[in-house]
Amino acid sequence: MTLKVEVSAVVVGVHSFFAGGNEVAKVTVLGNPDGPMGMGIQWSPAAVFELDAGMDIYRVLKGRLEAPKALQFRADLKPINASGGYAVHLLEVVGGLPD
Repeated sequence: MTLKVEVSAVVVGVHSFFAGGNEVAKVTVLGNPDGPMGMGIQWSPAAVFELDAGMDIYRVLKGRLEAPKALQFRADLKPINASGGYAVHLLEVVGGLPD
């Protein structure tokens, strides 16, 4: 089961690389103690997470992040284990970028 959600996160970077012959994108964000990324994790000053992203997200963000930026995304949450772990896959930027 995949859940569609909106996620807010402070984005600190974006990059792509090749895996299995396919280009894939990752967005680097700072965790938030109130969740969803970082909930229940003890960290200081901030936990860093790499989220899967569509290549469209990579193209939108590449070259536009001069400093950390709070953004909102549409995303899929996909369960990855029986104990409640999940993977976040960013689908679309829905807020926070200047026009």
